[in-house]
Amino acid sequence: MVEAKITVDLYCNWTAEPKAYRVYFDDDLLTERTYLWRNTEQYVQENIIVLAEPGQHSLKITPVDRSFGGFLMGKVTVNGQPASANQIVL
Repeated sequence: MVEAKITVDLYCNWTAEPKAYRVYFDDDLLTERTYLWRNTEQYVQENIIVLAEPGQHSLKITPVDRSFGGFLMGKVTVNGQPASANQIVL
């Protein structure tokens, strides 16, 4: 097993009420949170610590309300190195 720190910049564009999202590592639900910031120029940086087998993994952020499409993932890093949410290699 390998421990890794994954960071992802998360942007959200909502107007009426704050939106909730879920963070998955592979198919495992890690957390569910509500995005409170309204300004689309601001973002939340998720810091995720995982313990997983070496190899290729994925990170996914989905809205709780499936009809809402306003979440956008920005920069992703693994242990400080640039990565892709679809190809996280430990």
